[in-house]
Amino acid sequence: MKKKSLIIYLALIATGVWLRLVFDREPTAAGVDAIGSREGLPEVMKRALDPVDFQPLAPNDPRSRPGETFEHFVTVNADRRPTGVRRKILLQPLGRFPPGRSPDLAIMEECVEVFFGLEVEVLTPLPIEGVIEPRSDPDKPRRQLLTWDVFELLKPRLPDNAFCLVAITMEDIFPGFGYNYVFAQAKVPDRVGVVGFARFDPTFYGQPRGPGDDKLFLLRSCKMLTRGVGRLFGIKPCTHYHCGMNGSSNLRQSDAAPLYLCPVCLRKLHHSVGFDVIERYANLLRFYREQGFEQAASWVAFRLKKLKD
Repeated sequence: MKKKSLIIYLALIATGVWLRLVFDREPTAAGVDAIGSREGLPEVMKRALDPVDFQPLAPNDPRSRPGETFEHFVTVNADRRPTGVRRKILLQPLGRFPPGRSPDLAIMEECVEVFFGLEVEVLTPLPIEGVIEPRSDPDKPRRQLLTWDVFELLKPRLPDNAFCLVAITMEDIFPGFGYNYVFAQAKVPDRVGVVGFARFDPTFYGQPRGPGDDKLFLLRSCKMLTRGVGRLFGIKPCTHYHCGMNGSSNLRQSDAAPLYLCPVCLRKLHHSVGFDVIERYANLLRFYREQGFEQAASWVAFRLKKLKD
């Protein structure tokens, strides 16, 4: 083993976040087929889409089921790609973002920019009062925003030069009566979405913040925001691998999702945006290290080394 490789190997172990090179589950035939043929792709992209370094969802995971293939994605999303004019992602803060109790908007902007490789702009925050009417579930005292009300607010505000417009809020959100909540929801045909960060804060559940909770809150917010924006590219909840696009109906599932894309979803995003995979991973590595996201940084560092060797 080369000295540099040995240093990286030992550093990964020292972080306490060991990336298993041999997973306990082999990729399924369906998971491999979903990636599609890699014939004709640049050699580095072929290696980036190799499923060997990605963990399939467990067979007993309720989210593990036949899912969308890359070929199907291309067929149904032909008109859903960023164009020469529509290549900006807009983030619309909705309501208050109290310092120390909400994710830093500048960090959210950078997260989306390095993840998707498009220009991102955070718009001037909109107040909730007088703009959108919060609704209260009769069974719960806590107020919530109805996602469809948010969509109606956003649709006329989507400018021609934007690929999508996503509201971000510290309010709890729900998709309709009969549902307790959602973390995020997208209305793909209208290119609008909403992500709620309220449930990522321990204080939401009446618990005080402890050591490390600020970073955990930021990590949870980055995961859900990238997932919410990803939906607007037409990328459906991933059912093949552990992936940043896995669906999540509770905080445990959301926390278990990684902050990277599986080979199926990576190829979908590459088809939509077009990017240099080495450059993208390098930008993600820098961002993850700056934010102290050790597990995500270790995984990306491992992938970068493998792709460059």
